[in-house]
Amino acid sequence: MRYLKILTIVMIVLITMISCKNTGEKSEKPAGAEQKLTNENRYIPPADGIIADNQLYTYIKVAQKLQIQINENAIERNNLLKKFNVQKEDQLIDTLFMKKHKKLQEALINLEEVWKKRENKMYNELNITEDEFVWIASALTDSINADKRKIVRDSLKID
Repeated sequence: MRYLKILTIVMIVLITMISCKNTGEKSEKPAGAEQKLTNENRYIPPADGIIADNQLYTYIKVAQKLQIQINENAIERNNLLKKFNVQKEDQLIDTLFMKKHKKLQEALINLEEVWKKRENKMYNELNITEDEFVWIASALTDSINADKRKIVRDSLKID
């Protein structure tokens, strides 16, 4: 169970690091059209840095779904590695091994694309952009949001 907590934290940190390099403005919603949330919809944080209550509870829902998805992704990945008889994780960073196993390489790339689609679908279903999610995660470390950080810890059962 501790492994899953660490994996979840690592994933959130990675998402934060990847998303922090992208900035810009949120797209305007065309009149009468439903806006689908995509990576082009950049979140602009509030000037005061305070996480709104509705953002907090959306963040918690997304984080809970991400925890479930990370577990499912790990199972899918392990099944894929078994299918291709990968004995050690080190083999996946061995360029000679991966050159010899193109189908494994393609399968891993396809699996990663499936995971990204699921993640984007999750953000869309909960009406939040990845940028906003990442901003909330980083804003939770600010003292101004200490009370909200406790709610997140309690809700996600993080020690």
